[in-house]
Amino acid sequence: MKLSEQNKQDLLELARLSLISEFYPDDTNLDFFDKKHLGIKQGAFVTLHKNNQLRGCIGKMTSDLPLYVTIEAMAKEAAFHDPRFSPVREDELPEIEIEISVLSPFEKISYDAIEIGKHGLMLKHGYKSGVFLPQVPLEQKWNKEEYIINLFQKADVPYSDTNLKEAKLFGFTALVFGE
Repeated sequence: MKLSEQNKQDLLELARLSLISEFYPDDTNLDFFDKKHLGIKQGAFVTLHKNNQLRGCIGKMTSDLPLYVTIEAMAKEAAFHDPRFSPVREDELPEIEIEISVLSPFEKISYDAIEIGKHGLMLKHGYKSGVFLPQVPLEQKWNKEEYIINLFQKADVPYSDTNLKEAKLFGFTALVFGE
């Protein structure tokens, strides 16, 4: 997946303006960019940081909507509906930094093929699942085993050799850019 620098800047500005529009709906123009290059249908996450701390992160693994629609919606979800955090307040907006991750399609991946920093992972075990974006193990300084153990924990599945054999692992890459 390739986006021009202008496309990345447009998506970041769209995400920022979508947050502002929650407080100033009549004063915000979300129709400022060329949509034809951003109409691809791919999954994406929007991550918000404040003072280098996570402030919200929500995304869609896949999407049947144009990328710009997904980014606008996920920015609002991350800011106002991430259940781990209270909604972003208007006075916080200047301190919020936005990061966007545009996801590649998912492919089954073996444990041996996982590359830290390259592969995001989705684990499915029965009805439970968990996901980490490719940048998470780098940020947390995890090795491959810690990455998998934490992914199992996120999916609320006990880590064991048996569960590892039964689980389905899917890898993906992400084009990550931010403010």
